[in-house]
Amino acid sequence: MEKAFQYKILREHKLICQIYHGKIELNDVKAQMQKITSDPDFSPDLHLLTDLRDCELNLTPAEVTEYVNFLKLKLIHFKPSPHNEAFITSDSYTESLSILYSIQLKSNDIKSDRFDTLDEAIEHVANNRELISDIRKKFLEFKKEFSDLQD
Repeated sequence: MEKAFQYKILREHKLICQIYHGKIELNDVKAQMQKITSDPDFSPDLHLLTDLRDCELNLTPAEVTEYVNFLKLKLIHFKPSPHNEAFITSDSYTESLSILYSIQLKSNDIKSDRFDTLDEAIEHVANNRELISDIRKKFLEFKKEFSDLQD
């Protein structure tokens, strides 16, 4: 399984979508966040929807802590902004790491959680319930584009 990761910012929905594929290491996650925060459309108040179902997170609990510290330093220059983060997982180890991340990141401004399905995750990050179907459609289009790149 070849490693790949991609993101897309949907400004109209105040949302960052990201997908990981293959065996993902700490440096990959850091590189992805570096790209996202350098994007001119990035803002710390954007919600985050991350699909981890097609990847193997090759991270230790200590590396999750290292990533949380990296993230806090990366975002220190931004005013704290309330937002939600949703992680879609399909295995117990990735689920455990996402829960550990949520606990370590704990902040009144960030509500982070993990989900089994795309629909549950979208409900967590949608800032307007009427837009859920549009977000779902755009995420699935993004995932298809990403999958096409992998073929």
